[in-house]
Amino acid sequence: WALQGGGFMNVWPTHYMRIHVEGLRGATSESGIVVNSGIDFVAHPNKWNLSVGPRYSWGDARFNGTYFGVNRAEVLASPFIANPFHAGSGSHTAGIEAMAEYKWMPRWRLTMNAGYNRIIGNDANSPIVRQLGSVDQFSVGAGLRFMLQD
Repeated sequence: WALQGGGFMNVWPTHYMRIHVEGLRGATSESGIVVNSGIDFVAHPNKWNLSVGPRYSWGDARFNGTYFGVNRAEVLASPFIANPFHAGSGSHTAGIEAMAEYKWMPRWRLTMNAGYNRIIGNDANSPIVRQLGSVDQFSVGAGLRFMLQD
C-alpha cells in the first residue's frame, strides 16, 4: 500500500460543469508525483447529484516506475517476466467516471461510482500490464459521507 498527500482544486465554470485537478505525492512506498484531472457534467435532480465525465492521469518517472517498472532483481525473482522495464514519466491513464450521490438526511450522503480507465503511454507497454494484467481497468465504489456543512 502507499500513502499519498497532496491538494486539489475544483472550478465550476457553470452550474452544470466541474473541472477537477489534483496533485499527489507519495509519502511511503513510493515518492513519485501523479496528477489526476477530469471534467464532469453535473445534474442536480431532487435529492440527487449526478455526474459523468472524462478522466486523465499523468505520473512522473518515480510514480510510474513504482507501479509499472521492473528492475533486474525483480526479473530474476519472477517466473513470468524476462526483461527489465523502465517506466518513465508521462501519460498514465485516460477514461471516464460516473457518480451518483443521494442526499439521504441533512449532512449525510450515500455515494456510488463506476469508472473505466485505460492504461496509456509507456505504462501500457510494461510487462506487468502486458503479461500479468490488462490495459483496461474497471472500478466501482460506494460510500457514506458526512458533510460538516450542508
